[in-house]
Amino acid sequence: MRAFGALAGVGFAFVLSIAIGFAGGYLLDRWLGTHWIWIVGFLFGVAAAVLNIFRMANRFIK
Repeated sequence: MRAFGALAGVGFAFVLSIAIGFAGGYLLDRWLGTHWIWIVGFLFGVAAAVLNIFRMANRFIK
């Protein structure tokens, strides 16, 4: 049950990281009047999500 809770946390953190990156990029787009910064925010969110998965996996393996 403990492993299930840790894996659920990983999934939630993955989705939340991507959503925060996208939202930040979207808000910057609206503020600056551009139409491409959301892509950069989305990619930063994906990178943060993958990094978070590797960190949690290392903790889980130990």
